[in-house]
Amino acid sequence: MTRTTDQQLQPLPLAVRGRSDVALMDDWADFYGALADDLVFECSVEVDHDARGVAVYRDRVVLDQPDKTVPTVVELEQITSWDVTTDGDEAVVTVRGDARQRTRLPLGYAGAIKVALREVLGDPSQQWQPTRNSDTS
Repeated sequence: MTRTTDQQLQPLPLAVRGRSDVALMDDWADFYGALADDLVFECSVEVDHDARGVAVYRDRVVLDQPDKTVPTVVELEQITSWDVTTDGDEAVVTVRGDARQRTRLPLGYAGAIKVALREVLGDPSQQWQPTRNSDTS
């Protein structure tokens, strides 16, 4: 493993058993690639062998639902309402447009998903239109 800085590699003891090549200074983008510039928030989990996830971009929301084989992409212009509610130990993420799309994630993601959706869609309790971060230069 090479480093572009003069920092010493510091192995993570017991954090990744059998992997002395993983260090405190590693940039995970080296392993997985850089994130998209327009990505606001992304999370994904596997629950009972079902993939579930939410990705919030500046122009779209992508839901990974256990009952669908491919993620559902909903453009912001199509979204008329959204909500994040709780059901037991799960957060239920719902976006409505031409159709209602919903996925469930562990409850710990609820707050971060709400913040991300508010950033691109505005407050769900207000009459709103999708907000845009337009370049005025």
